[in-house]
Amino acid sequence: YKCFNSLRKGSRSGGLCIGIHRSLEAKVKEIKIKSPDIQAITLRLFDGRDTRKISIINVYDSPDHGSYKTRLKNSTKEDFKTTLEGLMDVMVDSKDMDEVYLTGDFNARTNSENHVPGDTEAEEMGPVNDTRELSHPITQNRTSKDHVLNKRG
Repeated sequence: YKCFNSLRKGSRSGGLCIGIHRSLEAKVKEIKIKSPDIQAITLRLFDGRDTRKISIINVYDSPDHGSYKTRLKNSTKEDFKTTLEGLMDVMVDSKDMDEVYLTGDFNARTNSENHVPGDTEAEEMGPVNDTRELSHPITQNRTSKDHVLNKRG
């Protein structure tokens, strides 16, 4: 595998990595991102008929009260953007993304919630009747040993 990595500047730890099989390395283009906690690449794959353009976005949203995020807030003051605001900028600035896979560590603590609290539209719609196969089952009840629900969850 080829590791496309983005290391944090001014920090002894942290960074992001997207691993791509070496046979696909020549088809990868790294996307320039301003946020140190977001990394993105685009793959152009030809399947014999069509070219698929696949973008992979990798995010690390460090905890709000962690030393890294605190240092970042203090150094940038009024220009500070949250990681999720930076992600929205990436999506707006990169309009030519076709198929997007978003992955990462969002530090979302969800307790036993299985939906977005207050999302009345989703609650009114009821269960989704989707016939596509899922990689994991949707459950009505979620159990978690972590009993914290934060604003990201």
